[in-house]
Amino acid sequence: MNTHAHSNRPTLRTAAMLTTALLAFTFLGAPAAAQAPGTGITVTGSGTVYGEPDVATVELGFVATAADVRQALDEADTVLAAIQQAVVASGVQSPDVRTTGFYVWREQVYDRDGNPGEVRFQVRHAYQVTVRDITKVGDVISAAVDAGANEVGGIQMSVADPSALASAARELAMTDARAKAAELATLGAVELGAPVAISELGSAPAYSGFGAVAQARDAMSAMSSVETGQLAVTVQVQVTFAID
Repeated sequence: MNTHAHSNRPTLRTAAMLTTALLAFTFLGAPAAAQAPGTGITVTGSGTVYGEPDVATVELGFVATAADVRQALDEADTVLAAIQQAVVASGVQSPDVRTTGFYVWREQVYDRDGNPGEVRFQVRHAYQVTVRDITKVGDVISAAVDAGANEVGGIQMSVADPSALASAARELAMTDARAKAAELATLGAVELGAPVAISELGSAPAYSGFGAVAQARDAMSAMSSVETGQLAVTVQVQVTFAID
């Protein structure tokens, strides 16, 4: 029995030595660890590009008041049809005229003593008109007012296709991000590597509004002071750079 037990000891010792050798080989032969997730330099870059507006939208409406609701509705329908014909004759395409508001409400009139008097009905109907020739904005509003419009909404300038502006702004944003990351790398005494993660945080639309809803005659008197100006498209990106 003792001889049998003694003959097994070298075998167990040899197995233990082989296991240790294999573990040592595994650790020594493993490749260098990659950069841990979440490490590096993360910055936000911003780029802004300006462009000339080439589209304008304006709200043109009419408010009718009458003691009979049918009378107010008929008056509003008649005037809105005239407004549509007038703006189309000014160069606006028919699909660019659409209804954006239609309201009917009852108004109780009271005398000085607080006693109820007559009842009146008001009907408001408004169109949103898209003017694709920016030079005709004044002509379109003038034609609408001549046709009976007594409300003019705020004018909004925009760019029909802002993709080129957004692309240029995106390039500036990446340049800004790289400059910030390079400065941080210098301050941290490390070498800046390649981007490992890039995400766009968003872009601001290219439009600008002028004024709120105003009486049509007042708006027309101020048309000469309205300038199209320039519109800004801003893009922000978040970039993570590796540290070499």
